[in-house]
Amino acid sequence: MTLSRLFYLFVAFAPFTAFSQSAGKTLIEPPAALFNTWYESPHESSATAIVYRIVKYMPIPGIDKQDEAFKSLTVNADGSIVQGQYCGYCPAVQLIEKKGTYAFEGSNDKFSLVGALNDKEKFTLLVTTLEKDKLVVVK
Repeated sequence: MTLSRLFYLFVAFAPFTAFSQSAGKTLIEPPAALFNTWYESPHESSATAIVYRIVKYMPIPGIDKQDEAFKSLTVNADGSIVQGQYCGYCPAVQLIEKKGTYAFEGSNDKFSLVGALNDKEKFTLLVTTLEKDKLVVVK
């Protein structure tokens, strides 16, 4: 087969290849339970996943550092997202808030929030569990 025929075959089948690779990921309608402010629950989180709850975790004296900041995540229905920090008692810690936008991407029963913070930092949060008071995302 000549080089020109290979080129024409590649051009002819390239659109089908691209479509088959993207067919598993489509934009989906987000679940309403996701729109909330979520607070990290550090003792439930693991090395691979962050567990968020709708109630702020309060540090336990003698177990947690009283000035330790934890993550917060606010997901709004208008497509905006805020990643921040919260703390039970943090007089010396500067709490940081990053605002950005997101879209939903999914296949079957799994979905991800895909977006960017401050027009610089891109993120993908794979949601593994979503309940009315619990959200688990893969780090």
